[in-house]
Amino acid sequence: MNDRFNQQALRDYIVNLHDDNRAMMNVLISRNGETIFSQQTGFSHVESSLFRSDEHIKTTEDTPTKIASITKIFVSVLIHQLIDEQKLSLETPLSTLYPNVVNAQNITIKNLLEHSSGIFNYILDEHIGEFIFVPHSKEALLTRIEAYPSVFPPGNMSRYSNSNYILLGFIIEDLYQKPFEVVLKQNITDKLNLSETRYCHDLDACQFETQSYSYWNGKWAEVPDWHQSILYTAGGITSTAADLTTFINALFNGGLITAKSLSSMTEDNYGFAKGIFKYDFSGYTGYGHDGLVENFNSQLTYYPELDLTFVMLINALHDNPQQIFNNVKALYFGTSTNIPKFNQVPIDISTLTLDNYIGTYKSITQQTVVNVYVENGKLMASLDGLNNAELTPLSEEDFENKFIGFDLHFFGKNNTEGHYIMIKSQYGGSEETFYRK
Repeated sequence: MNDRFNQQALRDYIVNLHDDNRAMMNVLISRNGETIFSQQTGFSHVESSLFRSDEHIKTTEDTPTKIASITKIFVSVLIHQLIDEQKLSLETPLSTLYPNVVNAQNITIKNLLEHSSGIFNYILDEHIGEFIFVPHSKEALLTRIEAYPSVFPPGNMSRYSNSNYILLGFIIEDLYQKPFEVVLKQNITDKLNLSETRYCHDLDACQFETQSYSYWNGKWAEVPDWHQSILYTAGGITSTAADLTTFINALFNGGLITAKSLSSMTEDNYGFAKGIFKYDFSGYTGYGHDGLVENFNSQLTYYPELDLTFVMLINALHDNPQQIFNNVKALYFGTSTNIPKFNQVPIDISTLTLDNYIGTYKSITQQTVVNVYVENGKLMASLDGLNNAELTPLSEEDFENKFIGFDLHFFGKNNTEGHYIMIKSQYGGSEETFYRK
């Protein structure tokens, strides 16, 4: 396969993301068990001392990070180990363990694993901001989940819900009669010698220091830490790029669960497998998971046909993460990329005739519509799934919203009225052309 890809182009892209204040990240690519590419940018945290000014601690290949929902792959493995040991089955009803969850009698372990339970996602609670920073006991978290109404009848569809994996974590602890972190250590991390992978109730006690950052008022600012008890088995594990590579290679090569369980784990249902997702790219099918918590963004993907692993760990972001993940893969596979122009200096919006841009533009291939309008002297855009995005002018025809990775290029200017007739948009790794209605 493409082990002779243009490494310098990929390295330049990652460095440019950092230099343009778009992302600080750690990227590792391995093939056949060997690292073929590694690049880190930025800093993991700022260390303060009475004896010196604040020091930025550089990110290295071994820097641990919060992997957020990649945690779910570990949880699914532990559940499938219980199934392999015949201590549990995919058809075990939740009512035998947690009968007070709404519809528990109709929810199975399989439903929890593939997000088809209908249990409300506690992270979407309208009061989430009131409790993510405070410790929660198992009883408090369970009571919260039990109080939510069902979103849909179990098994009728799938909708991503972190609550499913909180319950799976409780089940792991119940059946092993041990804390989750102990089971994780005994069944996975010790077995694979993953020395930097753990679940910690107290990150300070585990000497975890990596911080996530958002770009605000021209500089990187710390994002507050969620309490670990809220993340728990839905997203509380910390790890490194090397450990994640070892883990997913072992999973797909018989080192953790049986072939039957692996087949079940990767079986797609309503677009969801069991703790893992399919990632098709350049004609190959990969498996893995994304992660997002605070401003940590991550993706772990393994392509069995190629014995190829991508680990991308971001701890500071001012761009679209999916676009970054796709560009890294595209630069490896040699396919088309959606790389922005870096280090562009915005122009003064007052020099532009904003009326020339205002209007409704319709996609030539889909039903998507872009509305461009002015609000408080700023040019704004809205389209499906994206509302009130402020557009920063880079030239008379090029605009961007760096925070969400949204770019608009206006062209086909009407010489009589001065209005632009067409737009080309880039968002979420895709490109569309729109005509003025």
